[in-house]
Order: sequence, then C-alpha cells, then structure tokens
Amino acid sequence: MIEKADTTSDLEHQKAQLLAFERELNERTEEIEAQKEELTAAIEELVKKNNYLNETLAELQERNQELDQLVYRASHDFKTPVTSTLGIVHLLKMEPMSPVLKEYVHRIELSMQQMNDLLKSLSLFTQASLDEVYYEKISVTALVQNAKQGLQYLQGFGDVTFTLDIDSELVIKTDPILLSEALKALLTNAIIFRRDEKPRISIKGNIFDKSLKIEIVDNGEGMTEEVQQRAFEIFYRGSEKSKGTGLGLYMVKKIANRLGGEVTLEPLPAGLKVVLSIPAGHP
Repeated sequence: MIEKADTTSDLEHQKAQLLAFERELNERTEEIEAQKEELTAAIEELVKKNNYLNETLAELQERNQELDQLVYRASHDFKTPVTSTLGIVHLLKMEPMSPVLKEYVHRIELSMQQMNDLLKSLSLFTQASLDEVYYEKISVTALVQNAKQGLQYLQGFGDVTFTLDIDSELVIKTDPILLSEALKALLTNAIIFRRDEKPRISIKGNIFDKSLKIEIVDNGEGMTEEVQQRAFEIFYRGSEKSKGTGLGLYMVKKIANRLGGEVTLEPLPAGLKVVLSIPAGHP
C-alpha cells in the first residue's frame, strides 16, 4: 500500500510538472506569435519604405539624366555664338584701335575664352555621364604627348620643364577621349599651380597588376590637407589662382570611375603627386 501511494504521488507530481511546462509553453507560444506579428508588421513597413525609396531613386535618376541632357544641349547651343564672338574679336584685333579700345577688346576676348572653357567643361561633364565608353587600342605615349601639346595656350606652359617616362611601345585598350581629357585636366592644374622658379612636371606610366598607372608629379604649390579633402567636389576651388570652372578634378574622378579606375592625390614636401589608375584592357 505504501508503494502504491508513493507511485500515485510521483504520478501527480509529474502531472503537475507537465501542466506547468504546458502553461509555460503556451505562454512562450503566445509571446512568439506576438513577436511574429510585430516582425511581420515591421517587415511590411520596411518593404513599403524600400519601394518608396526605389521609386524616389528611379525618379531622381530620370531627372538627373534629363538635366544632363539639358546641360549637354545648352552647352552646344551656346558654343556657336561664343565661337562667332571670338572670331569677331580676332578680326577686330587686326584693325587699328586706340589703347582704350584694345583694352576693351582684350577683356571681351578673355570673357569669351572663359565662357568657352566653361562650355567645354559642361560638354565633357555630360559626355562622361551620358555617352557610352568606346574602347580602342591606343599608344599611351602618343596620347600623353597630344594632351600636353594641347595645353600650349596656357600661360606659363613654356616655362615648365616636362619629363616623360613611358615605354614608347606601351599600348592599352580604353576610351582615348575620356583619358585624354582627364590628363589635360591634371596637367592644367600642374601648370597653373607651378612654382615661379624652375617649374617641373614629370609624367610616368607603367602597367601594374593589369592596370595602367600614370603618375604626374610637379614641384609646385602642393596642396593642404583641407584642400585635399575637398579637391574632388564639384565647383570647388581651393586657391586664389583657380580661374577655371571648378570642374577639373571632379571630372577626372568621374572619368576614372567611368573607366573602372581611380585617382589619388599625394601632397609632397614640395609639390603634388597625382596617380591615375585605369584598367589596361576592356573590363
């Protein structure tokens, strides 16, 4: 009888434990269901926000493309009257004029040249954004030489000693127009911010890890840390010597990204080193 009582007591104890476990399980199940509902609601809210963000992004991309097209067309439309004005100024300079009139004509010419440079920058800006990248085999040496020679009109160009260290047989496959414009922008900066005495610009090019690396090193004014941090911002001018549109380095970075590469700045104790890296072949 004692054994039977003990067995009954054990069964009741186990039954009580099972009931307690069942209550706890039910409570946990209710908590999980509540958390599931909260999580489902949160996911639905995130999906709604994500859809809204995607719609907003698509709208912004569409408007950005429309803006690029507008700038592209406007830059081309304005180019004709600016070119005509420069032609008339050139004819006027061939005529006898008083010193005062010469000064006025000179100022008109400078203003038109600045406007022409702005239109070229805007055209390149949209070209790098809208146009397709056209890859073709090019001689790096020839491209660099042509880019350099195209800057002879810049004040102080003749004072600079250029050194070129690129294998004459180095050939890569890239977009020659975009790369040429990037090089012109970098060399323009190096010329503008040259030192007064014995300015030098060295250009080196080689293939490293399947990428073309072009180093442009000058002994000019260099760049402060503050300017370096903002150098690639659109329309940013970091010096009083800056007479351009503020699109130069911004465009270089945009072109480098478009070609699948990058551009870096390294201030030196006396000067600046810029490294432009792009894939040496079609990506």
